[in-house]
Amino acid sequence: MNIIEEGRGPAVLLCHGFPETSYAWRHQVRALSGAGFHAIAPDMRGYGGSDTPESIDEYTLFHIVGDMIALLDALGEQQAIIVGNDWGATVTWQAAQLRPHRFNGVVALSVPMMGRPPVPPTTIFPQTQDAQLYTLYFQEPGIAEAELEKDISAHIAHAALCCVR
Repeated sequence: MNIIEEGRGPAVLLCHGFPETSYAWRHQVRALSGAGFHAIAPDMRGYGGSDTPESIDEYTLFHIVGDMIALLDALGEQQAIIVGNDWGATVTWQAAQLRPHRFNGVVALSVPMMGRPPVPPTTIFPQTQDAQLYTLYFQEPGIAEAELEKDISAHIAHAALCCVR
């Protein structure tokens, strides 16, 4: 598992959104460290420099929460404040429910706590010629990769421009 960590003090575990990596938390890691916390931001399973299992069955919330617990164990942290944004917020909510004794604070950004939907969310996302929710673009293996790999530099430059607006 690839991580960014900095500082000493109470642990703060930062769970990134989709399609991000630990890099999205770089400013918060520095600020939290400066404020006296042990800031920890992993590339979650399947992202960035962390392992990418082949089987989609290995990407359940149960597995990802297990990764967060294993990370805390590896770093010798008994408890942490867990913070998540976007998809990371969903991980955060579930981690706090599944392992409440390990998380003494919860911060979720952009995604409220929700129960299991009655149908798979991907079946209700827009999927028309004119509109498609961005997460659907990444569902079929190889499609996004083929398009993005045509000109990686241009895609990174475009993403950087979108982020500074």
